[in-house]
Amino acid sequence: MPLKMSVMSSFIKQQALVRTFGIRRLSTSLSSRASHSSSSSAQAESQTKPHRVAALALASAATIATMSTMALSQPTSTVDKTPLQALRTQVTASPTEGQGLPSTTATITRLMLPDSANPAGNVHGGSILAMVDEAGWAAATKYINQGSGPTAVASLARIEKVDFIKPMFIGEMAEVVSHVTFTSDHSIEVQVDVYAENVLTGTKRLTNQARAWYVAKAFQASSGSSFEKLVGKLAGKKDPRPAIPSSHEMDNGPVLTVPGLHYGSEVAHEEGLDRYERQKQQRIDRETADAEHPIEAGDATLIHVLHPSDCHANHVAQAGAVLKLMDTAAGVVCVRHCRSNVVTASLEAVDFLQPIHNGELLEVNARPVFNSKRSMDIEVNVYAQSFANEDKVLVATSIFTFVSLDERYRPQEVPALELDTPAKEARFAQGLKRYRARQAQRVN
Repeated sequence: MPLKMSVMSSFIKQQALVRTFGIRRLSTSLSSRASHSSSSSAQAESQTKPHRVAALALASAATIATMSTMALSQPTSTVDKTPLQALRTQVTASPTEGQGLPSTTATITRLMLPDSANPAGNVHGGSILAMVDEAGWAAATKYINQGSGPTAVASLARIEKVDFIKPMFIGEMAEVVSHVTFTSDHSIEVQVDVYAENVLTGTKRLTNQARAWYVAKAFQASSGSSFEKLVGKLAGKKDPRPAIPSSHEMDNGPVLTVPGLHYGSEVAHEEGLDRYERQKQQRIDRETADAEHPIEAGDATLIHVLHPSDCHANHVAQAGAVLKLMDTAAGVVCVRHCRSNVVTASLEAVDFLQPIHNGELLEVNARPVFNSKRSMDIEVNVYAQSFANEDKVLVATSIFTFVSLDERYRPQEVPALELDTPAKEARFAQGLKRYRARQAQRVN
């Protein structure tokens, strides 16, 4: 009991620092005491799988390097939890004990600095999208590695509609909380909520919500890498798993099977299954529309070479880095059309069709496809090109919705689009359908 009280006291002091300075400091002494208080069975399990711990640590390194701090909380079989874990963890217990795995969570906190600002002084929508992917990726990767299968990392396949509920401002603390909500045989659904905290007043508000779908890919570092050295140090021997020659071969290999999830009730499972089937149908509808009306040239094009800072440890692009480029290109098109300041209002589902690798050339094309009285939809398509050949491959596509602002940052009317081709008329009709669906959701 004294040990538990000491751990709790240290935790409370740590949270006081968070409230005062907006900074999460990981206490070495707290971690040490907490680890000594865990059960001997949990210690034995962690010692038998050191390579899994090492792989997850390395796979997260590229993401963690861009964060102010990242606090990952995963439910365990022990009863005792810190207050923060109890607050973050969603109730996902299965009606039948022993079936499936518990949900995992991830929390990112970051102080928003001027380099994340848009011209209006708010936090850039692309910066928020990047944090959404980071938190979702972490929760999904943690979940995958609970099972007994090979060490794996999550890869974003699709991000559902992102709602920009309220603006976030420079100087505020962003807190991004994610947790696994549904799994199919080969995919993982993650719910992500974004909060903004005023560090002067301590007030917090919900600014964004998103739902993302990930698949599992085998993680394997090249021979002689820091990963292999870390595994050897922890396990006392080299990683016995065979090396995979290249990241391209790894990513184009089969998607791994995802272990099943505990659900709080049968209703929760049925709701998740309904979302899964709905997003599958949406992808089919989009592919059909693209086939009937081929994609036209964009009104704005961004060219970007993918660098290591844009990638995870396995040299595959962070989806958040690509989303930020897409948001920027869409914003350029909207500014050109409206001749005013604009802000991201929402984001339709993004489909990631192919993996993108370090060193590849990205071409981000954006063009307007629909406008209502005070909003505009921008279609964005991303192509990747390897230096080894001249072929461009479509790797991601989405629809961004923007709002035009006047000099007082209030929504204003958007100039009408010119529909001078059958393809533009067809895209506009699809946009009108989306717009009416959004209105119906607000009413309901």
